[in-house]
Amino acid sequence: MTSAMKAANVASDSDRMRVWRDHALSLAHEGKWREASALQRAVVSCHDGRAPRVEMQDRYRLLRWQLALGCWREVLEEIDALYPRLARRDGGSGPAAGWLFLARAIAQFQVGWGPRARRSLSTVLRVARRSSPCLLESALEVVIAVEAQRGASSERVAFLGRALTRARRRHGHSTAAVPSREEIDELLREPGACTLLRQPLPHDGFSWSRLSELLLGPRRFREWLAGPASGEALLLDSWLTRSEHDPTATVPAWLAPRLAREAEEMASRTDAHRRARVLESMANLAARFTEPWARAELLAAVSALALWCIDTADGARSARRLARARADLGLAAGLFRQLGLERRAQECEERWLDLGRTDESSFRVMAPPAEAAWSGSSASARRGKLSLETVRRRCEAAGFVTAYPRVLRDMSRLMLLASSPLPVLILGESGTGKEVVARALHRWSGRPGECVAIHCGAIPRDLLESELFGHSRGAFTGAMGEKPGLVEVSDGGTLFLDEIGEMGTEAQMKVLRVLESGEVRRVGDLRARRVMIRLVAATHCDLDTAVREGRFRLDLLHRIRGVTVTLPPLRERRSDIPRLVERFLFEVRAHGAVHVSDAALAKLLCYPWPGNVRELRATVLRAAYFAQALGVSQIGPEMVDFPDDETLPEVLDLGPVASAEAEPPVSADDVATAGLDTVLERMERRIIVQALEENGWNRTRTAERLGGLSRTTLLSKMKRLGIEGTPATGERGLARVPDVS
Repeated sequence: MTSAMKAANVASDSDRMRVWRDHALSLAHEGKWREASALQRAVVSCHDGRAPRVEMQDRYRLLRWQLALGCWREVLEEIDALYPRLARRDGGSGPAAGWLFLARAIAQFQVGWGPRARRSLSTVLRVARRSSPCLLESALEVVIAVEAQRGASSERVAFLGRALTRARRRHGHSTAAVPSREEIDELLREPGACTLLRQPLPHDGFSWSRLSELLLGPRRFREWLAGPASGEALLLDSWLTRSEHDPTATVPAWLAPRLAREAEEMASRTDAHRRARVLESMANLAARFTEPWARAELLAAVSALALWCIDTADGARSARRLARARADLGLAAGLFRQLGLERRAQECEERWLDLGRTDESSFRVMAPPAEAAWSGSSASARRGKLSLETVRRRCEAAGFVTAYPRVLRDMSRLMLLASSPLPVLILGESGTGKEVVARALHRWSGRPGECVAIHCGAIPRDLLESELFGHSRGAFTGAMGEKPGLVEVSDGGTLFLDEIGEMGTEAQMKVLRVLESGEVRRVGDLRARRVMIRLVAATHCDLDTAVREGRFRLDLLHRIRGVTVTLPPLRERRSDIPRLVERFLFEVRAHGAVHVSDAALAKLLCYPWPGNVRELRATVLRAAYFAQALGVSQIGPEMVDFPDDETLPEVLDLGPVASAEAEPPVSADDVATAGLDTVLERMERRIIVQALEENGWNRTRTAERLGGLSRTTLLSKMKRLGIEGTPATGERGLARVPDVS
């Protein structure tokens, strides 16, 4: 290629980047921040190092938009790419590097990396003391807030407060104020308006000194946000009004602690109807939060509200709500512990223990067998029975979406045995949701400890023992200090060993000893430590074959087979695909409402899904973001792409309708011709007719076979689908004889 051609290509790339940059800025001026951020990311990806100054400007603009939008993981990736370029320019130790470290600390805290965030804050303080009083002030604000939640000594907090006072003497700051109702409504309606999205250009109104507002809120409302509720519920009233109009609405993470305090304070002085409204609204909001610290604050408030909603006259309902409150407190304690906020974690654990004593003394006697089993009574668990519809709802609340009867029956066993110490073995192909089930089991168990997951196949076998059991100082080359293993970290909680079939024989023997004796010994240490864990193992391999080949210990296999659950691949439960698609689209609904067309859903139903639910999620999210980038609200079939789309069969044989759980053949042409509703009705009719035939047309047994339906619901479905025949007529839908139920 000649130099003239190279120069022409460079010019064309530069022109294209300039057009994209201008378009991104115009989108930002229109308030379309996510579209502008996506286009700005494309501009950054086109840089090849020939214009470092322009590249730095583009990267800083992208970083600022990502910070204001709360894209915390993207922020961390961009800082990792930006800091080396900054270090080459000015050594990486000036105020600019300090602001980057502060942004990284805030992002790390928002995603739940508490220890890493504190290390980044230490770096910020070292840089700020030498270079920037403004940076020192912002860093101290964040450090004081984190240390107070950690339960640091009053002397340490007072020392940091004096340092902050000295730093503030050089800068004016907004006077503390209490927001009005109109200002609170504006905060809920446009959360970005009070932080970093006032102006789209980097030098028009943007100030790095406002970076701490992403975690702590606006300075002028800081005292109000951190203070007691004191009988006022301005924020709670505004939130209830907004959530009634938009159930998917959310709030900035820094408003969550204040909202939680107002809800807890309101519970003691309001009526039961309003308490129930607040409980439902807060529970839905907590489920939508991605920031662990904000979610933990709301979960603690939800558990307190649930106790106020308990009616002692209704023992079954009281037991359910009490068990749910304990589960929420356990999850909140685990999230606080993950962030290193020891004081808040200890408060939640103490309340969890108090509720455990209340459960034993107050509600277990009043609960029927199934509900007592849910609250942890092993004797009642053996007698209890949960309806499949209840199991389905609880699975979806824990993140596992399915309506497949066989899986729901396995999940009901897990729910009834959740509080027992039995180990659990989960079998299934990659991507079927084994880790989701493990975390759901931990949530149902109500254990106060963490759910610690480790992929046995992703860690070299010579390092796996150190990761699992820890090591003492000098145990091997490079062991400079003592390190607790993941088994110790999960004490009081759940240890999830993913792909346990990849574990070495020596590690298998030590895991077996932990299960049998409840003791763990670090590598190179003589002292054994007592631990109390619930082991959940998962694998896609055939462990019986591995035992015959000598790759897996038979005694360990017998030990981990306390409860065995097999998750079928997605191609065997295609009826779950519409539910899963709706669940995945809910994740992107905050960026704009998107729904899937009938033709696109038909294309999803026809694909064999070798990657199971993981591949389905990636495909749906890719299509959803592509639709948002194009500015459309419906996902068409052309937006759904597969790795081998050109070889996708036109009609995929889903197997004969030989069992009630098989799916009939379906094709995209069928859906395009008859419509999705008609195709689904045909599938539903075939399943119901087959179940009726297998159960001798007994409506009661058939309803129980079809996912725990009530007999009335089954009769309604039969009437709607035109199923009125019995074997006595010789054909379906032409005659009706008395029911034999």
